[in-house]
Amino acid sequence: MKKFIISFILAFAISTFICDIANAQCKQQFVYNCTTTSNGVYLKDFNAKIRSDQKETKWTIVLDKNSKYEFRICTPENAKNDIVFTLHDSQETPCGISENGESFEFVCEKTGMYYISIKLDEDSNIKKTCAVGILSFINYVD
Repeated sequence: MKKFIISFILAFAISTFICDIANAQCKQQFVYNCTTTSNGVYLKDFNAKIRSDQKETKWTIVLDKNSKYEFRICTPENAKNDIVFTLHDSQETPCGISENGESFEFVCEKTGMYYISIKLDEDSNIKKTCAVGILSFINYVD
């Protein structure tokens, strides 16, 4: 009986450890993939663990006037069409949206606070997944 309990505890510990490694690799791999496919200089990443019962995940950023930025979303292949990555201005009006894993560029016309949000599409059947948004600087615009 002692061997059975020890085997059970060991199996549980190993499976928990493997799950934690898989979640960590999800973030690391997507950050690396997103930054290497960007047209600009990497500035920041936005890691999100997304669940169907969660409305959205938000971050605040400051962008500079006359700067051109690229926003990119990376997701697992099975969630590519289910994640929406949006940039909002200070009044929470959408300035750019990335759907289906596409990137978008944004020329900032006013220095100020902006919001990033990552969420599941309303029609998605996915229960939970992860996603990484990347902010890159492209250049200054006159």
